[in-house]
Amino acid sequence: MFRGEFKYCLDAKNRLRIPAKFRAELGEQFVIMKGIGNCLNALSQKTMDEFSAKFDGVSAFDDEGRSAMRTLLRATADVENDDQGRFLLPQNLKEYARIDKNVVIIGMHKMIEIWSEEALNSVDEGKDDNKSLSELSKFGI
Repeated sequence: MFRGEFKYCLDAKNRLRIPAKFRAELGEQFVIMKGIGNCLNALSQKTMDEFSAKFDGVSAFDDEGRSAMRTLLRATADVENDDQGRFLLPQNLKEYARIDKNVVIIGMHKMIEIWSEEALNSVDEGKDDNKSLSELSKFGI
């Protein structure tokens, strides 16, 4: 399970480091895709395979379902860590997440969120943590 928050900087060659404690579970080769709220999601190949299996239920004649699949899958990239634990962030995903330099990586159970520090601060601005935590009761937590 991924959990915790880590701050990094994107280097001049658009490379980003995944926290060492996440690398073992994520694997050397993993998937980066668009997330909600202009963040990116990083998933292990195994988790992506489980996720992708759900697409089997989308009919070839379901316009909205196919559009959603297209939106997600066209901006999904297979990446791998180099010898120093960095990966190259694809330009289209960098632009989607509005990542310039400062990055926040957050463990989110089976996936990792990758945020521009500025975008995350904007999302968190005025947020009531107590209210957010109470929402977990909907899931029996």
